[in-house]
Amino acid sequence: MSSFELQVYKSGVWNVDSYFDDRDIALSAAERLNESGRHAGVRILQEDYDEKTNKS
Repeated sequence: MSSFELQVYKSGVWNVDSYFDDRDIALSAAERLNESGRHAGVRILQEDYDEKTNKS
Protein backbone atom coordinates (compact mmCIF):
# COMPACT_ATOMS: atom_id res chain seq x y z
CA MET A 1 0.00 0.00 0.00
CA SER A 2 1.31 3.45 -0.88
CA SER A 3 0.55 6.90 0.45
CA PHE A 4 1.64 10.24 -0.95
CA GLU A 5 2.60 13.37 0.96
CA LEU A 6 2.40 16.65 -0.93
CA GLN A 7 4.87 19.25 0.30
CA VAL A 8 5.42 22.90 -0.65
CA TYR A 9 8.60 24.95 -0.31
CA LYS A 10 8.18 28.50 0.89
CA SER A 11 10.45 30.84 2.82
CA GLY A 12 13.24 28.25 2.90
CA VAL A 13 11.17 25.48 4.50
CA TRP A 14 9.35 22.39 3.19
CA ASN A 15 5.87 22.07 4.72
CA VAL A 16 3.25 19.34 4.37
CA ASP A 17 0.26 20.56 2.40
CA SER A 18 -1.80 17.37 2.16
CA TYR A 19 -1.86 13.55 2.06
CA PHE A 20 -3.28 11.26 -0.63
CA ASP A 21 -3.88 7.53 -1.14
CA ASP A 22 -4.03 7.93 -4.92
CA ARG A 23 -0.92 8.80 -6.97
CA ASP A 24 -2.78 10.47 -9.84
CA ILE A 25 -4.76 12.72 -7.52
CA ALA A 26 -1.56 13.69 -5.69
CA LEU A 27 0.11 14.56 -9.00
CA SER A 28 -2.87 16.67 -10.10
CA ALA A 29 -2.86 18.56 -6.82
CA ALA A 30 0.89 19.14 -7.10
CA GLU A 31 0.50 20.47 -10.64
CA ARG A 32 -2.22 22.90 -9.54
CA LEU A 33 -0.07 24.17 -6.67
CA ASN A 34 2.97 24.49 -8.90
CA GLU A 35 1.04 26.45 -11.52
CA SER A 36 -0.33 28.83 -8.87
CA GLY A 37 3.13 30.37 -8.46
CA ARG A 38 2.65 30.84 -4.72
CA HIS A 39 5.41 28.40 -3.74
CA ALA A 40 9.09 28.18 -4.62
CA GLY A 41 8.76 24.40 -5.01
CA VAL A 42 6.36 21.49 -4.85
CA ARG A 43 7.21 17.83 -4.24
CA ILE A 44 5.54 14.52 -3.53
CA LEU A 45 6.97 11.91 -1.20
CA GLN A 46 5.79 8.33 -1.63
CA GLU A 47 5.71 5.94 1.31
CA ASP A 48 5.20 2.23 0.66
CA TYR A 49 3.87 0.07 3.48
CA ASP A 50 4.08 -3.72 3.52
CA GLU A 51 1.32 -5.15 5.70
CA LYS A 52 2.97 -8.57 5.84
CA THR A 53 6.22 -7.27 7.34
CA ASN A 54 4.69 -4.21 9.03
CA LYS A 55 7.44 -2.03 7.51
CA SER A 56 7.51 1.15 5.49
